Amino acid sequence: MSGRRRSPWSVAGRAGLAAGVGVAAGAALALAARELGAPAGLSFSLGLGLGLPVVLVLTAMLFAPLRAALHALQDGIEGLREGDFSLRLGIERDDEVGGLVRVYNALGELMRRERRDLRERELMLASVLEATPTAVLLVSPVGRILVANRAARALLAAGGRLEARQLEDALGDCPPELCLELAAAAEGSGLVTVPAAAGGREILQVTRHFYVLNSRRHLLLLVRRLTPELRRQEADVWKRVIRVVGHEINNSLAPIRSLIASGHKLMEAGDPGGRLPEILDTIDASAQRLHRFVEGYRRVARLPPPRPERIDVRAFLADLQRLDAFEVAGGPETIEAMFDPAQIQQVVLNLLRNAREAGSATVEVAAFRDRGELVLEIRDRGPGMAEDAMTQALVPFWTTKPGGSGLGLALCREILDNHGGTLELRSREGGGLTVTCRLPLAPRPTFVS
Repeated sequence: MSGRRRSPWSVAGRAGLAAGVGVAAGAALALAARELGAPAGLSFSLGLGLGLPVVLVLTAMLFAPLRAALHALQDGIEGLREGDFSLRLGIERDDEVGGLVRVYNALGELMRRERRDLRERELMLASVLEATPTAVLLVSPVGRILVANRAARALLAAGGRLEARQLEDALGDCPPELCLELAAAAEGSGLVTVPAAAGGREILQVTRHFYVLNSRRHLLLLVRRLTPELRRQEADVWKRVIRVVGHEINNSLAPIRSLIASGHKLMEAGDPGGRLPEILDTIDASAQRLHRFVEGYRRVARLPPPRPERIDVRAFLADLQRLDAFEVAGGPETIEAMFDPAQIQQVVLNLLRNAREAGSATVEVAAFRDRGELVLEIRDRGPGMAEDAMTQALVPFWTTKPGGSGLGLALCREILDNHGGTLELRSREGGGLTVTCRLPLAPRPTFVS
């Protein structure tokens, strides 16, 4: 409420004044006519004939400024509706209309400031969006790209324009693995491995979210390059592993050296208590524990090169089912591929064990061809993995399992890399995880460190 004192000449007061003056003038004329001996009907007619014009004239005079103010308010409100917040009314009144004018001016100023702040925030957001290394795409319900930042243009259009293009057309030149993940219909995220521009391969994380804008469902696509991050994580993990291995070896060697020193003393004394065999057994047990510890790490560091054979995939899966029960989704095609059966068997068994340890009651394995590659998909109905967990799951020695080594997925990825293939993780629609193993149908050159 404003502290301004309201004038007694409000809208109602002005109307009352005009009516009162008109009635008084008409009554005076009617009374004068009656005093002069005019009939009652004539006196009333004369009073009405004078009072009504007086009311109309006074109303026009008193309400002319009010009409002007209301017309100005109408123009100002039309401007607000069209987005023009700059018009201010310089009308100073102490009645109800003056209150409306003051409210209008305050509202216009507030909306002007809000729009200015909104534009500043939009400019800041646009600058952040352009600078972020994550590719961002906003797609309309009809598949038209509405927003694309610099990273998205570099990824899908070699730096060219993407706005106003259909998403399907924009995906025409991107790698097939990335195209499939971007074109998926369900919300969620997944990891894909694609050829890198500088050679080799890189890992991308694709995330899909749906948002309702203007009562319509829009799709937000985010593509993040994980290869540099994974390399940094791997470097950090290897440093930690070196510290762990060094600490474990030192902890094992210290008592061994102490026992050896004690053994020498006993030998010099002729082993009077017969304790030398016990000391040797203790040294042997410590050496075996140290050997088992180092052997787990050596498996990843010295993986033998694959020995590809021509394999019937249907028979390969049938053999695997005898080792670990699983369902074959849709029935395997008749496919022949070149791979090392022992190593790929280890990959599938590791993934099946991971699915069961995650709490999945059933696990499906699907096998099919896709663009010259053999695809093996291991699908479970466990709790799935969070996005940040999927980005780290392929890093050696990273694990969420109590007592886990963190070598399982890293070993699987290493085996597939040596075959010229890839390992991808993505959330499964309806819950769970899908692990996709891609292998070339024909052998490719292998590079094993």
